[in-house]
Amino acid sequence: MEINISNLPTIKDYYKQYDLNVSCFECNRNHVADYDMLISRFNGDLPIEKLEKIYVCKECNSNDAVRIRIALKEVPTGVYPDHF
Repeated sequence: MEINISNLPTIKDYYKQYDLNVSCFECNRNHVADYDMLISRFNGDLPIEKLEKIYVCKECNSNDAVRIRIALKEVPTGVYPDHF
């Protein structure tokens, strides 16, 4: 089964709207990716899933244990309804 990469979310789809949280499960390093660096280093059309496979941890040089998750930049504020 072949994956159609044209339907996968890309770097530019999330450009500065969301954080891309990068985690390395080898050394437990976590950081938020810099979009400007990603755009200059990789093509903005690169799917996040593919970026995860080529991203290398600066701490331990692992690329097998790196995971990228898309997250809201800010936690939503406001009054939440009471749930009974």
